[in-house]
This record gives sequence, structure tokens and C-alpha cells, in this order.
Amino acid sequence: MSDCLHLAMMIPFILNRFLKPTHFKKLELALFQRQTGVSRSDLAVNFWIKCWVLMARTMTIAFKHSFTEEDYIQLHECLDSERKLFSQAFEDFENLPNLHVNYHLLLHARNYATLLNTGVGTKEMVHRIFKNIVIRINRKNIELDLLKRYTTLFAIRHLFDGGIDKRFSSTNNALTNLPYHLKRLMNDWFIVEKPFDPEEDISNDEYISNIVLKKRIPKKYAEKIVPNDSGFRRELASVYQEMGYEAAFFESSCRYYELICFSVEDNGINTQYRLHVGDVVTTISEEEGETFALLQSIFSHKRNNQRFAFIVIDKFEITNQKKLECPVYRLRDTQRIRPISELDTNSTAHFIHYCNDDECISGSCHDFGNDLYIKNMYFFKAI
Repeated sequence: MSDCLHLAMMIPFILNRFLKPTHFKKLELALFQRQTGVSRSDLAVNFWIKCWVLMARTMTIAFKHSFTEEDYIQLHECLDSERKLFSQAFEDFENLPNLHVNYHLLLHARNYATLLNTGVGTKEMVHRIFKNIVIRINRKNIELDLLKRYTTLFAIRHLFDGGIDKRFSSTNNALTNLPYHLKRLMNDWFIVEKPFDPEEDISNDEYISNIVLKKRIPKKYAEKIVPNDSGFRRELASVYQEMGYEAAFFESSCRYYELICFSVEDNGINTQYRLHVGDVVTTISEEEGETFALLQSIFSHKRNNQRFAFIVIDKFEITNQKKLECPVYRLRDTQRIRPISELDTNSTAHFIHYCNDDECISGSCHDFGNDLYIKNMYFFKAI
């Protein structure tokens, strides 16, 4: 996805956070007020933000993978409002081809059932393959990474061909010992300065595999956020019961991490997911259905010589407020322990802290005394 699309998802919230009449040139602001028929400068700023909100909302609908009849109606309303509003606010926009195309997009959506460029899929898949080959490029020699990968692939292909090479008269019987060496051979695809030895946990869910926890956090810092007290251990025992294991009182053997990676199998396709402390996740349970939560902690616990991965979450509760046509949620201090099998990996939610004018002004730090968050309804995945 391009940087322009990413910016369009966020620009209404960025402008709403800082934009004031003093950020405009006086002549330009006066011209904008005359064109829009707005008398006050602060209302002109709100009108400017309204244009970006409409742009973001239109993009969210236009980039849907499929449409319902209600979506067609919303798309028509957004395209028509965008054309009229932009023509009113910016007189130079009236005859632009990019704005004129709004007349035709609805027809294209009905004819082809999508407005996405369906031909881009193959190119994106190839691009994704090469991005997965070289995940990080900082201070690394990519040529060596690719060289090792291709050398390994051709070596495996040679062995699976029976070790036959027309250039040599003899065959190679190394295939008989391949299972012994395969794990070691496939474990290190890249040449790096320091080898990484991740800790792998075993999940009780058959659809989740390859769980890897990274960036271990010292226990004393982690327990400041999630105290490892009797209540914590009782809840952990209860979660084990829900997972089908016998509940028991046990000594603490938790390890805390910043990052968790795991693979999920869906219709025979394995997809890798990566979660970091502080991310917003979607959980599904029989009691509450789909809920949104803030990931507060990631830890593993050892039980009967087997480690299990868990998360600690604080759940969001919807309020009756709205900001920029997006619902406002309140973060509840629940600190519930849940297995990663409850995560809905198909759902993507983006939340933004509801900063007030006199809050969150010291650099990048938020005032978490304010527990309100805005759900970004303009967030989408184009591909």
C-alpha cells in the first residue's frame, strides 16, 4: 500500500489535533472563507477538516473488496458529496479529471463488483515474496542473504532429484540423511552478524503454530504493569481450565516479552502474524462476541515441562460519543488473561488516542489519564 493511502487514513486525525486558523496565510484563509461561505475562521478550519474526512470515508468504501447494495448507495453518496464539496471549496478542482471520474466510478463498481485493480495481484505477490526473503536491510549485505537462499534452494532441489547431475557420472546419496540435516539447513536463511535463538511455544489450537516470542522483558518491569499476585495465578488457572487442562496451583514461572509471532492456517494457507505490546487486537469469545482490546502484556508460562503463550488485555467499551464521524471508546482496566487462540486475526482495527488540547503535548507521550480512544473507521487494506 502506498504512503499516500496510509496518510489519507490518518490525515483527518492529524489535522484535527493541531490545525488552527493561525496555520493559514491570512489571504488564503480569507479566500477560502469566501468560496465556502463561512464567516468565521475557526469554522473554515472545520470545513477544511470536513473535506479530508469525506475523502478518507470515500476511499474506505472505494477500496472494499466487495459491495452490497447498501455499499453502492453509500459509495454514490460519498462520490457525489466529494465532487460537490471539493468544487465548492477549491474552484480549481471543478474541471479536474480526478474529480470528474466520480461520475463513472459507481457504474464501474456495479459492472465489475470491485474498484480494485485486480491485475495487480500477481505483481504484489511477487513483491511480497521478495520482501519475505529480506525482512530487514539495515546494516546487512542483501547480496549475501539472497546468495545463501538461492544456494540452499538449489542444493535441496538437487537432493530431491536423487542427487543426479549430468556433469558427474556418480550419484549423491545425501538424500537419505536429509531429514536429519533439514531443520538445521532451513533454520538460517540469512547471513547475520549474531544468530537469533527464539523461544518457541506450543499452542493448544490446531490452527496456530510456529509461536515465537521475542525481546524478553525483565520480570521486575513487566510485573509493574501486570502484578504476578494470587489473583493473577487464579485467573491463569481458570484459563487453563477453559483450554481443557486441569486447574492446579503452581509456582510462578512466567517469562515476559515485547513481541509474539505465530502462524495461522486458514483454508490450507498459512499466514504469519506479528503482535507487539501496545497493539490493538480483536478477540472473539462465546460470552461477549467480538470485542476490541489493548495488548498490555505477552508472556509464556511453563506447565508440565511445556510452555504456553498468553496475552493480557484491557478491553474497550463503546461510548455514545463520536469524533470525525468515528465512534469513541473507553479503555477499561480489566487486565484479563487470554490465550492467543481467541484472537481474531482476520479483523483489523485501528484506534487513536483521543487527545485534548491541553493533553499529550510533551513530545510523543500520551496522557493515559484520559482513557478515551477513537476507532479509525477510515482504516483499510487496499491489497
